[in-house]
Amino acid sequence: MALCLSTAGGQSKAQSATSDAVASTAGRISTDYYVAWWMHDATGYHPAIYMILQNTSSVDLSYKPIKFQCLFRDLKNGYVTVARDEIRKEFHPNQQVLLLLEGPKAFELPIDKNAWPIIECKVMCRVASIDDDAATQDVVVTKLSQEAMTEEEATSRIQDYSHPHMIQAQQKRIRDRVAASQPMVATALPLSATGPHAKSPTTSGERHGEGMSHLLSSAHCAGLGDDFYDFEQSFGKPIDFSYVHDTKWTWAHYASSNPQMNVFAGARGHNSKADMVVSVVAADSVQEDSQLIALGKLLAGKLKGQPLSSPTKTVKYLSTGRIQLTSASAPSYKLFVIAPRSTNPDDNNYILGVCRLAGDPRQVLSDNAKRTPMLRSLNPVLSDQEPD
Repeated sequence: MALCLSTAGGQSKAQSATSDAVASTAGRISTDYYVAWWMHDATGYHPAIYMILQNTSSVDLSYKPIKFQCLFRDLKNGYVTVARDEIRKEFHPNQQVLLLLEGPKAFELPIDKNAWPIIECKVMCRVASIDDDAATQDVVVTKLSQEAMTEEEATSRIQDYSHPHMIQAQQKRIRDRVAASQPMVATALPLSATGPHAKSPTTSGERHGEGMSHLLSSAHCAGLGDDFYDFEQSFGKPIDFSYVHDTKWTWAHYASSNPQMNVFAGARGHNSKADMVVSVVAADSVQEDSQLIALGKLLAGKLKGQPLSSPTKTVKYLSTGRIQLTSASAPSYKLFVIAPRSTNPDDNNYILGVCRLAGDPRQVLSDNAKRTPMLRSLNPVLSDQEPD
């Protein structure tokens, strides 16, 4: 899908006003961090850039078409190879998304890095579909680093600067692509493998399933009623935390890599004891539904010994799409699980919540998600209304 950068001759005043409005929106997409490198795969070396993009405007760009184009220019001979992509995904104000642009042409690089071509990398984007230079923004202009990495290595390089949700989605995309290509590749098994059908220990489903089983069998995991200190002991230091004046809640965000899971702990006011715990779990970390109920009991913390009712399932049709909801309750807390909405990496996660407050726990979370930036991406599956 080409990103046309040429502009027609004249414009009417109405066209000009429209272009200015779109340009104002498009000009507010920035890159907080990027890696530009030579990506190595089976076909050779491709110039590539991997970016964390942020919507720094006050406009919600969710599911609007945003076209990207990258010009990789050999500064010695002027040769240009072009990479293009278009995204349509959740992109609220201040939200980040990952984008990889890879040059289609494979290069053969000599051993001496000093002889590698010097490549300029220029990334442009446009919101909507107006063919007007005024609506096109230069996102970044840089030079390729003279180093070669695989896509997975670049993902590891950038993960310290990005939200775990994005990394999980990107890692799944890499795994899916590798799995799809495996029938064409002869793979040497490790020495510890036995039998003609022995699997590599890097098989993702088994590895993350084992991680979930290990977590569920752990002697203690922080949950409802526990202090934020206990969450740090279970999951490490938070990657984000904030007190929200509008809601008078304190929220902290923790992450786990095995199983792939993000944990959000919330406490009313300036209290440090969790009144609600929410976990976003990658679908391939879950082997069966009963593990989710067990995880909910585990995250009930000091209340996990209370008997839980039999789970009930229902389907809701919201303005943001269809959701499948599982609910259960105990004398002092309630539990809900929202099933993945699709196999798209951005939506292929379970959302599990436990809450010790009265009322509907989904509504408690929805009220907070509308006003808490770290929770905002959860709102489309929580509220009957479009996100604010």
